Amino acid sequence: MTPKAYTHLSIYKRDLITVFNSQGQSLRAIARVLNRDPGTPLP
Repeated sequence: MTPKAYTHLSIYKRDLITVFNSQGQSLRAIARVLNRDPGTPLP
């Protein structure tokens, strides 16, 4: 089994999450735009 490579969210992506969240976007929609798993902990 290959171990997962974890990466942190960049400041840019954190800012995008804040903007999308303030617009009322769902977590799944935000994850799809950022090409991340919806289970990624969001700031």
